[in-house]
Amino acid sequence: MFRLIFLLLVPLGVAGLSFLIFKTTITVKEFALQVGLSVSLAIAGWMIARWGGMQSTEHWNGHIIDKRDGTESCCHCRTECNGRDKDGNCTSERTVCDHILDYWWAIDVSTGDTIHDGCHGFDHEPAWWAHANVGEAASVAHSYTNYLQADPESILHHSADPNDLETIPPFPQIYDKYKVSKVVVHGGAQSPRLWQSKLLKLNDDLGEKKQVDIVVFLTTRTDPEFAFAVEAAWLYGPKNSLTIVMGTDGKTILWARTVTISDVQELSITIRDELPGRALDDPDLIDFIGNQVRSKFTRTPMANYEYLASAAVPKGWQLVLLYFLVLLISIGLTITMHVKDIFGDERRRYRY
Repeated sequence: MFRLIFLLLVPLGVAGLSFLIFKTTITVKEFALQVGLSVSLAIAGWMIARWGGMQSTEHWNGHIIDKRDGTESCCHCRTECNGRDKDGNCTSERTVCDHILDYWWAIDVSTGDTIHDGCHGFDHEPAWWAHANVGEAASVAHSYTNYLQADPESILHHSADPNDLETIPPFPQIYDKYKVSKVVVHGGAQSPRLWQSKLLKLNDDLGEKKQVDIVVFLTTRTDPEFAFAVEAAWLYGPKNSLTIVMGTDGKTILWARTVTISDVQELSITIRDELPGRALDDPDLIDFIGNQVRSKFTRTPMANYEYLASAAVPKGWQLVLLYFLVLLISIGLTITMHVKDIFGDERRRYRY
């Protein structure tokens, strides 16, 4: 709240100072208009920045059900003047396009999404589309409002070692339009060869049914408390994610924890108690995880955390930008009110 008050002091201060300096050209009505506009824009900017700071993405998992391609009207068009009068003014216009047609490529995903790549002037297939196969696992990014980002400290009830936080890679991101890694390795850990394909298949099977995105995080750290660092670095992960953090010596699982915003206590206990001691190359390991998720995972709606939104504030760089923009707008309004007689009553206040 104090940050918003300080932000509002900028337009109020500029408006008040300009009213005193240009008292013969800025009337009371113009002063009121300047204050109303500048304060409204400052508040609107504040709200937009708050909302933008809480935007995140989650991954919906499925498989490719169709590949399509075709042509469309050229997207690379512009309007040019087609004729001018003796004074050089344009009297007619024409639309000029770089191509007769543009080409597009798309894949349809079982999640109900279409990944489209269009407006290309060339007709050769992009590599990502050429290598995509019907039936192949696919993930699609969906945006949502992450209320946890509004006030992280209120939900992270522990402190992670800052040195650990610096070593943790970011949450996996989609590449090549629809691909994503479901295995994250840390500290020299090695992922078993088939885990990636098995986890992609598992996410395809359970993604829509359970509204879940299953990721495995492998580390050579031997202390289970390291899972708290993953929790803090990823802020629990996207709202539909379930991350299973495993400590390993390269052959055996030493410990296991779950990281998720969902309230899945029974699942977390099973993972904690049943996975340690199992071999990494156990062919049934991913199937075991899948069965536990299928029977014990229920996603907690993000709406349950909406109460955190009241604590949201713009990020540091957003605040600096807001102060700068509000200052420029306030100065611009001052110049406008000084130069123009908006209401036609200029100088009446001081006419004798």
